[in-house]
Amino acid sequence: TRPQQSRRQDQLSITNSTVRRNTRPKRITRQRLEEARRLQAKTNLTQDFCDSLLGECVAHDEWDLVLEVLEVMKEAGHRQIRSTYRASLQACKSVQNAGSAKEILSAMKLANVPPEIIDYELVISTMCQRNRIDRNAWWRSALHLQREAAETQMQDLSVATYEAIFRCLTDDRQWKESLRLLKFMEETGADSFNKTRPALSTYRNILECCVSSNQVEQAVQVLHS
Repeated sequence: TRPQQSRRQDQLSITNSTVRRNTRPKRITRQRLEEARRLQAKTNLTQDFCDSLLGECVAHDEWDLVLEVLEVMKEAGHRQIRSTYRASLQACKSVQNAGSAKEILSAMKLANVPPEIIDYELVISTMCQRNRIDRNAWWRSALHLQREAAETQMQDLSVATYEAIFRCLTDDRQWKESLRLLKFMEETGADSFNKTRPALSTYRNILECCVSSNQVEQAVQVLHS
């Protein structure tokens, strides 16, 4: 199990998650950690280096090294800022680690670092990528974050992010959820310039979802709408 971590401000608020298989040799990250220590000794350790290293550790579930990186950062006078969390989210996306990406988003809120629209997009995209691998109903979490973003963000998700959700729903044959999401896009997009309107590819995704779910009548209705 993952080591229990305190909720001090100098540590990530990430606890009680299932450890996923680590496909990256830990020695590689350990080498970068030792490089960070050498740079810190020479007062040459930068925030960018710390952000990148911490992101690698989080993305590959190397939680023992996360704590060591945080300690090195503290000694060097660096702290977790928006770029730190963003680097972790980007690293999680690169390895489809949806669980840790979700936790990082929660950690941002606990640290009073309000997530921005790009943070939601990174996490949603990671969830959708992961859903295509293990079919673990990540579409539920992706839809929850889509609704949360719609309520808290001035800017809407990009067309690409919406289409990632639609592909995710198609994979799991969630045609009803696809139609609900399409209706949301049509209604909100018509009322505001800040909201994303369905693109032609959006309707193609909806049709594919309906057909793959044997909902031909629903597909015909979409064509005529």
